[in-house]
Amino acid sequence: MPEYSHLCKNCSHKWNEIYSIHSDPPTLCPNCKTEGFVNRLITGAPYTKVELYGSELYSKLRAEGKQIAKEAEKNEKLAENLYGAPLLPKNE
Repeated sequence: MPEYSHLCKNCSHKWNEIYSIHSDPPTLCPNCKTEGFVNRLITGAPYTKVELYGSELYSKLRAEGKQIAKEAEKNEKLAENLYGAPLLPKNE
């Protein structure tokens, strides 16, 4: 079962509770015993991912592609890896 963090707006007490996602969150603060001032906090672990969508994802991928292309111009082995074959010499 997941562990959720909570904060009482009345006394600023923070605590964690383990309960099912299908259960109702607590409404009673274990510290001050006040009902109705408890909020569930949004917390993240170091491994939390942030998903990008739409134009943000497009912009990120385009910038990464340009960076890789610049690096491939300088590194022949990287270019061969990207294109799957040795590059032909440029005709000048």
